[in-house]
Amino acid sequence: MNPAPGANLLGPLHPGGGFIALLLALAVAGVGLHALILRRLGAERLEAWTGRIEGTLFCLVLGAMILLSALQVLLRNYFHGGVIWIDPLVRTLVLWLAFLGALTATSHARHLHIDVLHRSLPPVLGRRVTRVLSLGASVCCAWLADGAFTYLQEEAQHGQSPFLGVSSWVSQSILLWGFALLCYRFLVQAVWPAHVPPMHTDLDS
Repeated sequence: MNPAPGANLLGPLHPGGGFIALLLALAVAGVGLHALILRRLGAERLEAWTGRIEGTLFCLVLGAMILLSALQVLLRNYFHGGVIWIDPLVRTLVLWLAFLGALTATSHARHLHIDVLHRSLPPVLGRRVTRVLSLGASVCCAWLADGAFTYLQEEAQHGQSPFLGVSSWVSQSILLWGFALLCYRFLVQAVWPAHVPPMHTDLDS
């Protein structure tokens, strides 16, 4: 059900500095909870649990994309038709899959980044630089989540549904939750930087 014109998706919260500050505060609280769970379960068990959950979600979304795309190709090639809602649904699943992949990559410090300076620094100084960069990335993700919040607010006013009666703001809500979770993940990396083994080239052998 679409929100009424002028309604706020998150109740009394509105996009802006207050929302960004609240999101960063929640991320800090999440880091505190992460520390408690880490102390109770240990790093290996916690990583195994989160990896299993993320991997399951990733496989479900990817499998749905493959099956729906294959069905659409089959219908078009052999039955000269298709299901109208499959294409927009697949495009939406691509967006969700991208954020799931980004969250997984960030948790292992495998996200795209330029680390020429980092590799030229001593290990201790390099870890400090990594912490600062992760902290900056966390703030940037909070700012992007605020932008996504504004975008979803505008989408909610139109009340459009790309597929199966699902509102467009609901199908694209991963923009907000994805950047919010990335804000938390980068903050975790600022406190507990993941170890990334150095890259090897043919010249090293």
